[in-house]
Amino acid sequence: MTGAAMRGLVIGGGSNDPSLACLVAAARRLDVPVIPVLVDGADEPCLGWDLAADTMTVDGVAIDPAGLFLRYDVFTARVPGAELDRALGWYNTLLGWAAARPALGLFNREISPQAGIKPYQLQVARSLGLSIPATWIGNDLASARRHLDAPAIAKPVGGGAYVQPLAQALAGHADDTSRAPIPAIVQEQLGYPEYRVFVVGGDTHVFEIASAQLDYRPDPATRLDYCGPHGPIAAAVAGCQAVAAALRCDFAACDLKTRAGDSDPVFLEINTGPMFAAFDHAAAGAVTASIIGHLVR
Repeated sequence: MTGAAMRGLVIGGGSNDPSLACLVAAARRLDVPVIPVLVDGADEPCLGWDLAADTMTVDGVAIDPAGLFLRYDVFTARVPGAELDRALGWYNTLLGWAAARPALGLFNREISPQAGIKPYQLQVARSLGLSIPATWIGNDLASARRHLDAPAIAKPVGGGAYVQPLAQALAGHADDTSRAPIPAIVQEQLGYPEYRVFVVGGDTHVFEIASAQLDYRPDPATRLDYCGPHGPIAAAVAGCQAVAAALRCDFAACDLKTRAGDSDPVFLEINTGPMFAAFDHAAAGAVTASIIGHLVR
């Protein structure tokens, strides 16, 4: 085992996050020491960072890990009436400590501040030669209704909800309403197979996805097939790596779909904090092995 692995890996975020549970199990399976900083509002670890001494203690033990894998906790409900965001406090503390340690293994250390903005991602992908869906963005309902002539979908610009058929999204607005309260992304409706491409440092992991539903995420019958580092879409994988590089992120997952009768994938978006537990299970641990190998090398 390398010295870096002996120093261990801090895994921080919500104790109810299935991706973190998957990563903890993988690290232990690979004999990499785990330093969990997992929070849920009920039984928090005891943490102390002394900036002058440059020391960090977790539950009274000084730590000097090789790497940190951190996810914002979206799985613990906020306490009603709470004035402060508990998840933000923990996230900023750990990220601030990691950012101040240049030698610490940390994903997306130099990430572009625009990396999470979906319209910008599409423009970057298009500038790099990737095919993207026909896309309109706005809250002008009259313009949005003109896209009903062909199968189309709607999704939030900022994420946070499942994809809907455009007709379903528009049904929530009266015919005489001229504008929606929030802009949305309206796109041509693409189909399966769908692909997810994980970029983990220099590694890539490709999954082919099939579902009977427009958005596969709530479908318990979704099929995930692991296709290795390139699968049948090597050119698109190279494009996904180029998008990640342009956004200065070394951990991300790109989503792509296909048009009927055309096997070339169409770029949808890049997620810089993706869930990965189900994908890692389908890949027999390949994704978590890449994550851990990158952070503790």
